[in-house]
Amino acid sequence: MSSKPKNKESIIRKLSTHFEEVHSLPPLAAKIYALLVMADQPTYTFDEILEYTCASKSSVSEQLNCLIDKGKVEFETKTDSRKRHFKTNLNYLTDTLKDYKNQIEKEIDVINEVINYKTNQNLDRELTHILKEHFTNTHKNISETLQKMSQIENKQNDEK
Repeated sequence: MSSKPKNKESIIRKLSTHFEEVHSLPPLAAKIYALLVMADQPTYTFDEILEYTCASKSSVSEQLNCLIDKGKVEFETKTDSRKRHFKTNLNYLTDTLKDYKNQIEKEIDVINEVINYKTNQNLDRELTHILKEHFTNTHKNISETLQKMSQIENKQNDEK
């Protein structure tokens, strides 16, 4: 089992690598997104992100726009400032699960095609059915989790 990260920086590094590998984010976008996910303040300004990443203005701007386009990050402009303040999209956990659910649905579709093709090959067909069952159960679990998260989000919105 992997060792538990000891501080915020190590968690950000680990999360950044995860976003690169699993979500196919470019390294700088992954680093920015990890910073915002682990934020210990409500928002970060462009200058704060620039200072943290030690990257060029154009690179940071490009990657922030990429994250905004993907719906992972949003920004607000405060009334007393012209600066944009960046934060994670509040639905990023739900959106991540929805993306995973979509991937599982594609896996199930492909497995169904394989099962239909291998009608005369019992051993492969049995193994494929086991894999399909796994993906179907995963899909069901994700759907149930999304429903629970939606109920919590609705409750939080009602309390506002």
